[in-house]
Amino acid sequence: MIKTFILILLSLFAEFIYAQYYRLTAIGGMYIAVEDVDNELNLYDFGENPAWIIYDENINKIWMHSDFSKSKGEYKRIYDPYQLNLYGISFFRVQTLDKSGTFKGWASYTNEIREKLYGSLLLFPYDGKSFFVTDTTTGNFRYQIITFGFDYGSKVFKYACAGVNVNYKIIDGLKDIYTNARDIYRQISISPSLAIPITQNLNIGFKLTISNWQEKIEAKSENLYDAELYLYRGNSYAIKRTSNIVNLKLKEKNNEIGIQTTYSPQNNLNLGIKFNIKRSGQYILIPYGLLEEYEFGYANFNASNINLLSRLKLNKKSTIGLAFKYEYLDIWSKHSPRNLLLWREKIKNFESGLGIWSNLSELFSVGIEILYKNSTADSMKYIDNIFKFIKSDNYIIKLGGEFKSKKITLRSGFNYLFSTKDITFGGDNVACSSLSFGITYDPFADLILVLGKINAKIEQKNNSVKRNIFKLILILKF
Repeated sequence: MIKTFILILLSLFAEFIYAQYYRLTAIGGMYIAVEDVDNELNLYDFGENPAWIIYDENINKIWMHSDFSKSKGEYKRIYDPYQLNLYGISFFRVQTLDKSGTFKGWASYTNEIREKLYGSLLLFPYDGKSFFVTDTTTGNFRYQIITFGFDYGSKVFKYACAGVNVNYKIIDGLKDIYTNARDIYRQISISPSLAIPITQNLNIGFKLTISNWQEKIEAKSENLYDAELYLYRGNSYAIKRTSNIVNLKLKEKNNEIGIQTTYSPQNNLNLGIKFNIKRSGQYILIPYGLLEEYEFGYANFNASNINLLSRLKLNKKSTIGLAFKYEYLDIWSKHSPRNLLLWREKIKNFESGLGIWSNLSELFSVGIEILYKNSTADSMKYIDNIFKFIKSDNYIIKLGGEFKSKKITLRSGFNYLFSTKDITFGGDNVACSSLSFGITYDPFADLILVLGKINAKIEQKNNSVKRNIFKLILILKF
């Protein structure tokens, strides 16, 4: 849960495909009961089905989104940076094409700086695999990230529409100290989809996602010294590779199937359910000879999740919502040459939440959300001889409100999370809090500020450790 919370605070708005949650961020991240043009209970906003864009986006528009965020502190893992800075700018365009459908495209550039990063040369060192690639220095890693893609949806039959989502991302990273490692990452994904209005009140959608990515790491010698890299299997056992040029590759193939449905049994009640199954295979490849590569290790990821969201409009002013989520992850890694199982982790997450949003007057609205999340992790690290079963209870409260006055809208929110055990970072009694502020000058601009703080206790230190988070977002609409 903490990992998700941090990623939300650090990465929100860096890349959105299906909806732009600017208003929701400003009111504390509430979503359960808040009715918003970009938070509707339909197959596009909720179900993330690009075919439904033809019904969701019906106004041509262009907007620019820029953001800056900083995360700094001692609450981190060994291969996490002490400070993370992100600078980003994105452009979005929605174009209706009459009977030909609806198109939504985007392009973004992000400059990511990981300061005081020890050892790790991988872009994603903590995605669950048992393999790490490191050197012996602490330095800064700068990544330049370019992303572009589009959604397209169109009617193909009288009672059905088809769509596709395409995304391409390229990342170029460079470490500023020996071994001066360079990291090149490329990813492409395509998601064809189908959406069918069964009746006026019942809709169903299907989506298939195919994604491939490759990461190439290259370290070169400096002056008279050879480059030294350490390839870890597990946390403790490493193979040293020394040469003028040391390189390796990671490749991953992903396949995901999703089903979405929305149902409105009556005018004041809406229900949404989505279910996804995903399987990924990741290969770590090392050059052998001039043209060949051998498989150093393999990691397999199986994931499934189901989300349910319902909203009941009590009257013209108030809406109540319920949310339920369940997620299951099964991750294992093996030593490919000997076909030996190294790590296996099984993670289960269950979350439930209640939200209320009320328009107290034409000018003033307030809301509250309360959520509970239970997480369990069964970790079996055979190569490290470490076996743990961890349970975590997480309690979340969100408060928010907005005040409208002619063309200006003021928003504010508060988000607080308490976790008995952080199954990702290892902290105990973790407290995360954030304040958000927003101002909108309709219809031209939005400005949002988020301030966050994390406090936790860890076994290795007597005192608590913390991490501070700052984020500033500017949206211009044309």
